[in-house]
Amino acid sequence: TCLLVLLSPIVSGAQDSLLQDLDRLQRLRDAVEVDADRMEYSEGERKVIAHGNVRVVMENRSLFADEVVVDLDDQVVVATGHVVLMEGLNRLEGDRMEYNYRTNLGVITNGRAFLEPGVSFSGIEIRREGERQYHIRDARFTACRLCQPEPQVPDWEFRASEATVYQDEFVVSRNTSFWVKGIPALFSPIGALPMGARRTGFLIPRFAQGNSDGFVLKQPFFWAISPSQDVTATGIYRTKRGIELLGDYRYLLVEDSHGELTGRYLHDNAA
Repeated sequence: TCLLVLLSPIVSGAQDSLLQDLDRLQRLRDAVEVDADRMEYSEGERKVIAHGNVRVVMENRSLFADEVVVDLDDQVVVATGHVVLMEGLNRLEGDRMEYNYRTNLGVITNGRAFLEPGVSFSGIEIRREGERQYHIRDARFTACRLCQPEPQVPDWEFRASEATVYQDEFVVSRNTSFWVKGIPALFSPIGALPMGARRTGFLIPRFAQGNSDGFVLKQPFFWAISPSQDVTATGIYRTKRGIELLGDYRYLLVEDSHGELTGRYLHDNAA
């Protein structure tokens, strides 16, 4: 009788542990769908391990990798080898990803990302900090990768020690340099670039070289005043001619009521 009394708590504890594991597996099955060449369950660590051609479907997100480990307690997925995370038209890829499928947050190493409306960036670490926010270390970002895939050198790109991407809004960066065809052209300790349509901010600078003007630098700035009004102001510096300012104001009140006002100032050293 004493022996049965001593064994009862042990048996009860084992049953509770088994029920907890079954409950975790059921919650995993409800949250994600896992497909792979081979799968196993580590009872001690309470982890599901998938090997070979792994595909994990989580609502509207799909994860592909060589190996995936799912922690049932923390609801964290660790993926390694040719990692790709798809969400609509957005794509994240890299060598390794640690991802919480409940909060939709995570970090990817040696990562690359492609986001609507055509912006791409890369870094040694990309950390997803919100539904539409990414923080990048050793960052590069451009809009040229869709038509100029690697290993091509993009027509232009920005490089920064770190950057934060607010999708469809801004990219804010530190220690930022602007590169044209792989050649550094400008540097700024802090940068803020608009993303998407009609965002206030600096546009891509332009460069030229001519016999009469010398080296020419054009830096436009776009101001989205309202949904029906905007201004583009452009500062131009010519080494042989001097400084020029251009202004272009546009408005659209209704379909048949619109207009444009332009202005120009030039301090011509050659005059």
